[in-house]
Amino acid sequence: MKRAYLMVVDHDVPARERLTRWLRSSGYVVCSAASADEALELLCAAGRLPDMIFVADAIPEATALYPTLMRSASLSKIAYLIIAARGHDFAVLRPGSSTERIFDPRSLTQLIDRIVIPTRFAPISERRALRA
Repeated sequence: MKRAYLMVVDHDVPARERLTRWLRSSGYVVCSAASADEALELLCAAGRLPDMIFVADAIPEATALYPTLMRSASLSKIAYLIIAARGHDFAVLRPGSSTERIFDPRSLTQLIDRIVIPTRFAPISERRALRA
């Protein structure tokens, strides 16, 4: 079972719950938040930081949360993706990019594993290079 810890941030309750359920059924540990403020509260209170954060493209703070995380030495280690549902697939965007990539659910788990697994075991100085 995959034990990567993921966070889903989306104000749309059904969308957030659907993605959270799907990620859990894929073997990930998942927490969720309805806003960027709630996500920051969870991050500050958590004993364990998530390996990756998915932020819905529809929430106004989607792009504002990323710079906040990058200013913190511990939070800047978290992989960050902007995500949107596209039917049964997911559109994924990296912060600062205007090119979205479409992933079916299985491909999304492969993307998560490709990003999270190497960064979990890499020295901190190499983590950003691996996520680029």
